[in-house]
Amino acid sequence: MRKLVAFNVRPDEVSFFHKYAEEKQIQIDLHSVALTPENMNLIDGYDGVSLLTSPVTREVLTGIKAAGIKYVATRSVGYDNIDLEAAKELGIHVSNAEYSPGSVAEFALMLILMSLRKTRAILRNSDLQDYTITGLHGRELKDTTVGVIGAGKIGATLIKYLSGFGCEILAYDPYENEEVKKYATYVSFDELVQRADVISLHLLLREETQHILNKKAFAKMKDGVILVNCARGELVDSEALIEALESGKVRAAALDVVEGDQPFFNKDKRLAPLPNRNMALLASFPNVTITPHIAFYTLGAVSEMVTCALDSLDEFYKTGKARKQII
Repeated sequence: MRKLVAFNVRPDEVSFFHKYAEEKQIQIDLHSVALTPENMNLIDGYDGVSLLTSPVTREVLTGIKAAGIKYVATRSVGYDNIDLEAAKELGIHVSNAEYSPGSVAEFALMLILMSLRKTRAILRNSDLQDYTITGLHGRELKDTTVGVIGAGKIGATLIKYLSGFGCEILAYDPYENEEVKKYATYVSFDELVQRADVISLHLLLREETQHILNKKAFAKMKDGVILVNCARGELVDSEALIEALESGKVRAAALDVVEGDQPFFNKDKRLAPLPNRNMALLASFPNVTITPHIAFYTLGAVSEMVTCALDSLDEFYKTGKARKQII
């Protein structure tokens, strides 16, 4: 019987792991902790490892190699937490996951609408039993130009959803898609940031995309632009965003991810200092909404992420290749 081991397992994932193990008649052992150089004994005797978001450094990969394991599957679309260069050198195959793009696209659309209608301020006032409406007028989506940076599966799905609202839609992506062209106009990055009233980010984090929204990019934007980020926090230079909020260049920001959020997102930090000054400052702005990297989080998406990762390990084991293989 094949033996797989999973780390960073959340309680909501457990039933999907058990279901898969029963259906495939394989052993899958689960750990809520991350795999680190200090607990490498937990992978002895296994054929494959599944991980989620924790740092997979050269040291961790070396330990995986030493345990005789060749296959690692992350249960996320993004894989910027994995040292791919080291994995390639060590001969370790890596795969990522996929899930319904509608989960993130719907959440991004919700954040766009909330930002346009000043929902955070409305709800905060209502919590204080302040039901006045002065200063709370919003904008209708049909009267805006929305720029989607990254028109892959999630970005393309958002574009399709936006098309029903009658807004002008701009898209930036190195690879053009004929389906996207039905609803949006492809433009250069510079043209998008200059023309868009709302900008939504849907890129993978790579060396060339880190801080794609920096001080230079913010300077080109319209005054009063709205920013939504449901991709990776490091796509946005936090200090540049703070300056843009303070100057009024950015009217509102809705952030499901923030630069440097990995150590504490999905953890209860109510009784501890927030070890990210820029995030703490962003959270203090009344026109900034921060959510805990939850855009993907539907029951369907969680099931798909677990199943996709385990399918990859199964394919690796049987054929040496997987449909979602990165390296």
